[in-house]
Amino acid sequence: MKVNEATQTDGAAEDANYLYAPVIQTPMAFSVKFTPEEKFLIEQYASKHGKTVSEVVRRATLEMIEDEIDAEIADKAWEEFLKDPVTYTHEEVKKMLGLL
Repeated sequence: MKVNEATQTDGAAEDANYLYAPVIQTPMAFSVKFTPEEKFLIEQYASKHGKTVSEVVRRATLEMIEDEIDAEIADKAWEEFLKDPVTYTHEEVKKMLGLL
């Protein structure tokens, strides 16, 4: 089994270091308990979309985590913006970059 350390490329999510855990390249199994109704719903969804139950649960879990990371980064960016709320129009940026 190979383990590579995931690295953070920008300081946007410094407070979310727990989100940058080692990347494990060998699949691992988890046991998750669902009610019969939840299991049925997941199986029906997987079948309808031509996916395995494992793939559906994995994708849903990872999307939820990614959404939370994105929200944390957005909150931090918003806080930084509020410290110095300067904005530019497209025309101003074009002039700054010498595109006009």
